[in-house]
Amino acid sequence: MLATRRRMFDELSSDFGPDMDAETGLAIFFERIGGDRRNWMAILKLEEYPRFAEYAGGRLSLFLKGLDRTENARRLPRPLVARFVTSTVRSCALWWLDQPTPCQPAEVAEMTKALIVQGLG
Repeated sequence: MLATRRRMFDELSSDFGPDMDAETGLAIFFERIGGDRRNWMAILKLEEYPRFAEYAGGRLSLFLKGLDRTENARRLPRPLVARFVTSTVRSCALWWLDQPTPCQPAEVAEMTKALIVQGLG
């Protein structure tokens, strides 16, 4: 089971390049998980998520690029910022995956980015 989850995150993280902006990264993330809603909901709901989040956050570090450039984020320890961003993305993803008629991936990506920027600002 863990190998399957890692494979899914590896496949997802292969979509992110070093020059990708956060908005594009978030849109790609939500588009990909929206294509396999049931499995991603199960993965993101796992009770062992905090341990697995470190793996996922590391694999998706390119995706998080640019979201931690606010003045407050620069004063905070980078691991804390990464955990905050990863947790926010997870919460938004769970909310979105649980909606009977979800909004488009780009819309939830915009909402997620707004929450992160406001939280770090």
